[in-house]
Amino acid sequence: MHNQDERLRQAVRIRELLQRIRQLSRDILAVYLDPYGLTVPQFMVLGELVQDPGLTLSQLASRLGMARSTISGIVDRLEAQGLLTRERDSQDRRTIHLELGKGMKDLSSKVLAIHKQYMHDLASRLSAEEIESIITALEILKEVLTSNLAQIKRES
Repeated sequence: MHNQDERLRQAVRIRELLQRIRQLSRDILAVYLDPYGLTVPQFMVLGELVQDPGLTLSQLASRLGMARSTISGIVDRLEAQGLLTRERDSQDRRTIHLELGKGMKDLSSKVLAIHKQYMHDLASRLSAEEIESIITALEILKEVLTSNLAQIKRES
């Protein structure tokens, strides 16, 4: 029983650490983005569109793990700033694709530089061995969670 209690405590600690790391990452990124008038969610949306232009609101919401209504509000604000546009699909007028706007062309190199600086600052504070250890541990955790999700889906 003691071993189970300890494993549960450790699992809770992992969840807490992941949540705290996520929040710290967002807070740091927000500092980098502030001079450009961008929020972290806006940056995430733009990042997805830089990688894969033409996504729909639903695709974007799914990729970012956000509600479609949340994504819609972010897109509205980015569109008002000229950073993205909505384009109707020529085959299906009900489908709207999101494209980078003219304002994003000026900002895209800055946004990429922000991301590069953010990643550099993180990596420069860790040794190569520490980075590899973190990657290995996170890959193991991802595999365990992936397996758990598959099992839960099979059982439901």
